[in-house]
Amino acid sequence: MSHPDMPGSMLSRRSFLSTAATAAFAVPLVAPTRVGAATRPGPARPTPLLLPGPTGRFAVGVLPLHLRDPSRPDPVVPGIPFRDFMVSIWYPAHPGSGQPRADWLLPAAWRTFGEGNGLPLDVLAVPRTHGRIGARVRHAAAPYPVVIFSPGGGLDRDSATVLVEDLVSHGYLVVTVDHPHDAGEVQFPDGHVVTAGLPDDDVLLVGLRTADVLFTLDHLSTVDAGRNPSVEGGPLPAGLAGALDLGRLAVIGHSLGGATSAHLLTDPRVRAGANLDGAIFGPPLWNGSDKPFLFFLGQGHDTTLDPTLHDLWVRLHGFRAAVNLRDSGHLSFTDFQVLVPQLAGPAGFPPEQVAGFIGTIDPVASLRTVRAYLRSFLDLTLRGHDDGLLRRPSPRFPDAQLITL
Repeated sequence: MSHPDMPGSMLSRRSFLSTAATAAFAVPLVAPTRVGAATRPGPARPTPLLLPGPTGRFAVGVLPLHLRDPSRPDPVVPGIPFRDFMVSIWYPAHPGSGQPRADWLLPAAWRTFGEGNGLPLDVLAVPRTHGRIGARVRHAAAPYPVVIFSPGGGLDRDSATVLVEDLVSHGYLVVTVDHPHDAGEVQFPDGHVVTAGLPDDDVLLVGLRTADVLFTLDHLSTVDAGRNPSVEGGPLPAGLAGALDLGRLAVIGHSLGGATSAHLLTDPRVRAGANLDGAIFGPPLWNGSDKPFLFFLGQGHDTTLDPTLHDLWVRLHGFRAAVNLRDSGHLSFTDFQVLVPQLAGPAGFPPEQVAGFIGTIDPVASLRTVRAYLRSFLDLTLRGHDDGLLRRPSPRFPDAQLITL
C-alpha cells in the first residue's frame, strides 16, 4: 500500500497525496465526477456528524486564541509584516459551565472544507465537540501536564479532537496549533478564512510549524500568569491561571506534525515527543536526544518505505517505543477514523476509498487503541506512571504491535 509523506518519491508530497489511496483531506475526497455534490437538494435539517465522547472523568473546556508573531512576516501574502495563527487550549473543566459545546470547525471554515471536498453540506452538519468554550477550569486537580499538538499537512488543529478531548478528560491540558497557509482552512475571529497556499517544501513547512509551536510555547507562561496573549485580548476562563504545569510538557503531532514534534526535542522546555504516522522531514537531529519519543505508525509505514524513521530511532538515547497499528490507514490517527464511515454514504465513497483513508481496522477498536497507547506514553513520561503497554504485548489491544525501527 502506498503511503503519504514519504521522502524520496519522484512525486511531491502533495501530488503524492492526490494520487495515493491514502490521500489526506488536503485534497478532494470525492471523485471529480461528483460535481455539485455540495449543493444537491436534501433534507431541510442536515444530520450532524458525531464524535465519540472522551473516556475520562473530567469535563472538557476550550479556549480559542488568535496569536500574532511580529518577528515573522506572513509567508504567502506580501506586505503583512507578522505571522497570525490560531491555537486552542483544551482543559479539564467544571461540568455544564461555559457556553454550548464548540463546533469542530467554525461556519466559514466548515463551508470551505465541505465545498473544497465536494461534501453534501445540505445533508451533513458540522460535528460538535465535547468542549465548552470558556468553561471554568477544574482547578482542584491543577496544575495539569501540558501537551501541544501539531496536525498533519493540510489538516486543521481540530483534526484530532477525539484524541485531544480524551487526554483532557484524563487530566491533561492540550494546546492545538493551526498552521495557516498549510492547513486546509483556518478561520480567524473576524470571520475571514485562510486556505492552503504554501509551496510543497517539507523542510520549509517543518520550519514554519516549529516556529509556530515555539511562539506558542513562549506565550503559555503568559496564560498561566492569568494574562491573555491573543490579539483580541479579553478575560481568560476562571481558574486557567496557574493551571498549566509547564515543567511537564510534551509535543505530539500527526504526519508532518510528527516531524515537527521530533525537531522540538531540542527545546529544553519539551520533555517528550510523539509522532503519529509521520516521516521525519527536515535536518536530522545530529546530536541525538535523550528525551522519550513515541512512534505510532500505520500499516505499511516501515523503515523500508521510510528510512527517516530509523535515522531518528538510532539517535534517540532515552526511552523510545514504536507501535504499529495493524490494518490502519494514515488518517486512522485523526478524527477521520470515525468521520469517514459516517461520510461514506452521503459522499459516495466506495469501500476501497474508505480503506485508503482509514484502512480496514474496526474504527471503534482503532480509536480505543490509539487513545490508550498515546495516553500510556504521556502518563509514563510526564507523570511517571507505567502501565506496561509500551513494554510488552497486551491481549486487550490485539491491533497494536510493538516493533523496532
